[in-house]
Amino acid sequence: MAIRIVKSKGWKDRLRGHKDAILAVFSPDGPEGTTLLSGSVDGSVRAWSLSERRVLYKHRLSDPPVLASPVLMHPDETDFIDEEDLRSGTEEESQGNSAISAIAFTTSMVFVGFDNGKICSWDLEHGQLKFTFSAHTGRITCMILMGSNLLSASYDGTMRCWNTTNGSLLSTFTVSCYPVSCICMVPGKPDQVYLGSWDKMVRKVDVIKQECIQMITAAEEPIRCMCAMDNLLFTAGCDLIIQSWNIETGAPVATYRGHSGWINHLQIFDNKLYSASDDKIVKVWDIKTTHVLEDFCGHEDGVLSLAMAGRMLYTGSLDQSIRSWDLAEMERRIIERRAMRNEDLQSRRYEIYYKLMSEGSKKKAGKKGKKGKKGKKAGKKGKK
Repeated sequence: MAIRIVKSKGWKDRLRGHKDAILAVFSPDGPEGTTLLSGSVDGSVRAWSLSERRVLYKHRLSDPPVLASPVLMHPDETDFIDEEDLRSGTEEESQGNSAISAIAFTTSMVFVGFDNGKICSWDLEHGQLKFTFSAHTGRITCMILMGSNLLSASYDGTMRCWNTTNGSLLSTFTVSCYPVSCICMVPGKPDQVYLGSWDKMVRKVDVIKQECIQMITAAEEPIRCMCAMDNLLFTAGCDLIIQSWNIETGAPVATYRGHSGWINHLQIFDNKLYSASDDKIVKVWDIKTTHVLEDFCGHEDGVLSLAMAGRMLYTGSLDQSIRSWDLAEMERRIIERRAMRNEDLQSRRYEIYYKLMSEGSKKKAGKKGKKGKKGKKAGKKGKK
């Protein structure tokens, strides 16, 4: 009997108030923390108290040049709503110069990248603009912190390194004529990163020496996201699969199949691989076996970001909401399915054993019957 993976629709909370896609969610205090930060294309950042179920603060960082309309849905007892924003009207016009394309958090700062290549940093406590980083000539796709420096990737085919304390540009690494889509730190190498690109290549780069150390043809379509742990690099994107690679040799290790839409985000937590996709599903994978352990279904549009906080999984989506999922319940379901699978295997073993024993008994009985017949024939001959 095959064990079917049950798609979990049991999201616990729905955090609403943002008026556009949620590009980033972040727990400043780690997986046990009770505060969640979220950033949206609507130009706002919110801090949510998960224990008190309220918005601690929100900052208006910019106004994207589009009409942003809140989705007014019927709340239920599981909704966690920023009521002030839902009361603020049905439509508001933005006055900014460019749309937000990427967001990155630290515990005290938020960095926002725009379609026009500009990056700005704000102080989270007061919402004050700190620095503007201007050098990219194309849309910002990804930003990560490397120590006290900020690394940014862009449609202009470059990765740039910035000093976050004064806003100065430290270095520029030109990757190719294709957009650079994602950046990932190399485990155990604080000065090295992986760069994923639309040219389907992954490059290992020494940021200090400005050298490309390794190149891997990692996909058949543009790469959108990466993550790494120990000796494994995981890549995913527009070809709908996740591929793992040996960090030292660059050789492929395993392939994870199951998504039916572009994969937007990868993250490792508690030795499991989490993937968020345009197919509206977050999948949880067993890294060793490549099997899907759980499907989280409930969003009404593609999932863009995820984070762990308060021992829950929080996911940000194009449907303008953040939803939470109980990881403890997921673990119980995984254990139950594993027990069922083991019982099924044990049952199969007993079934095969008894079948073999039965066939063996029949063969022995058949041999005894033949010997008996031979003895009778020999007796008859002797009488004659």
